[in-house]
Amino acid sequence: MSFRKIKAVVHKDKKDILVSALKESDVNGFHYYKVKGQGELGSENTEEALKSYCFEIYASTSSTDRIKKLIIQSVQTGNIGDGFIAVSPAEEVIRIRDCSNNSFKDTQSI
Repeated sequence: MSFRKIKAVVHKDKKDILVSALKESDVNGFHYYKVKGQGELGSENTEEALKSYCFEIYASTSSTDRIKKLIIQSVQTGNIGDGFIAVSPAEEVIRIRDCSNNSFKDTQSI
């Protein structure tokens, strides 16, 4: 089974909404953390650079489109600062608990 890494950077006000949406949609394995940065328009206010969270999700290739749509539906306002999603291949994903790398259900993220 092949996996993808889905990385989404979203406005801090959308963190709780996205966490709830992921849990409700059975996306159980994800990480999120505060990030600093600026979008393509930049910011004169350094406080604005502190208003993002990065989510990382490792999911089966077949689940990737569903998760991308879920993220967009959960956080999109149509305004500048909604964030972005980046998807990249994950060459290998190993669960440390049992050293397995192919025992995940097709719809489950790690």
